[in-house]
Amino acid sequence: MNWRAWLYETLTADIGVTTIVPTQRINAAGSLEARQEARPFIVIRLGLEVAELNDGDAPEVTSQDATIWVHDDPGSYKRIDAILGAVRGALIGQVNSAIACVWQGDSGELADPDQGTIVRNSSYRLLGRAT
Repeated sequence: MNWRAWLYETLTADIGVTTIVPTQRINAAGSLEARQEARPFIVIRLGLEVAELNDGDAPEVTSQDATIWVHDDPGSYKRIDAILGAVRGALIGQVNSAIACVWQGDSGELADPDQGTIVRNSSYRLLGRAT
């Protein structure tokens, strides 16, 4: 399962997300090359992939951590909170051709001095059949 593609496609196809964050402001972590002036914006980061169930020595089911970062102009976290709720609504549950996306929780209130933004994130556990 290509989780990065699934996350991007799911978020950019969800009207609840894209009414607040236009699709061109939903980014993979490596695609940001400079400070983003248009806000709010989303950054998708994937973490470690591990075997969950093995069939002999071959993994049958794997899990991968994903973090969705939401950046906005300094001030209120109200819009960030709304975006995180929309992201959660778009992602959690069963996934076609995989198993599930499970919400792990949201961060506290943070700031990113490099981007000049306030920021929070949501963590997810992605479960899929090994390919």
